[in-house]
Amino acid sequence: MNFRAVPTPKGPEEKGDLGFGAVVSTNARRLLNPDGTFNVRRTGLPWSEAVSFYHAALVMPWPAFVGLYWLELAAYQLGIWRGCWRWRTLRPLLPRLCWRR
Repeated sequence: MNFRAVPTPKGPEEKGDLGFGAVVSTNARRLLNPDGTFNVRRTGLPWSEAVSFYHAALVMPWPAFVGLYWLELAAYQLGIWRGCWRWRTLRPLLPRLCWRR
């Protein structure tokens, strides 16, 4: 790594800059809490836009995330087996191999 190419803070005001822009840094309220979490609340959004599964999964503890993942896999497999039972075939479970020249 070329350390000469890495920019360094010029002064004390740049060392305190978090990289969120001048408007955020001049505001008296903090954008980040001391523990590193964000101090932002979404207001005025419909429920469907305010809730994000991606963001919920980011802050979720690992055991809950793995449990939710396995629950999703089980639901998918249940749907596959239900379709097999309904159509009385195991064809969706068999791999389809195509050899082309």
